[in-house]
Amino acid sequence: QGFIVRKYSKDARYYFGFASLFAVLFSYDGFKVFNSQNIYENAFYDFQTILEASDDFQGESLSSTLYSVEDSIKENRFNLDAWLLKHEVLNALYNENTIRYDHYSELMFEASNFVLDRTKNYWLAWLRHGISMTLDGNLIDAENAFNRAVELAPNNFETNLYMGSFLMQFKERFTEANKYIEKALIIAPENKKALTLHRKLKL
Repeated sequence: QGFIVRKYSKDARYYFGFASLFAVLFSYDGFKVFNSQNIYENAFYDFQTILEASDDFQGESLSSTLYSVEDSIKENRFNLDAWLLKHEVLNALYNENTIRYDHYSELMFEASNFVLDRTKNYWLAWLRHGISMTLDGNLIDAENAFNRAVELAPNNFETNLYMGSFLMQFKERFTEANKYIEKALIIAPENKKALTLHRKLKL
């Protein structure tokens, strides 16, 4: 019996040793997840500040925000919101200078596709993917992606705005586009982008 007690005591020491190791690893992973989210939230705030400051994006500020987003992803590769923010910042830079940032369209596709490989029910992922498909010239998949975004979030300003904006590429679909733009304006009546698109549709 004495031998059995000593054996159990040794096993217990191993058990507690492994438990302590797992606890340390879990704490480390937990810290990285927390740190990733913190970096993401700061980058998101910075990005919104840049957008609200001027219609003319500041390339250096956007690039700095992009670096922050990438740091967030390095801390936690599965921070899906960080991937989508990366897509949005890349899109802003691409729109600022399509020649200089031409290759960013591929990075945008990579970002939206990464998220959709892991979740099919996030409206923002489908919206960003619709933008990727539009830039790639794949208009059928783009429309399907925007439609899926609207299905998941029918009363969301962005889903209606982007769906309407996409449909405005086709003159024969202006009436359909107007329905989405008008719904977007019901949600956000003072939004400048929606108001501009609405005026264009009325010309």
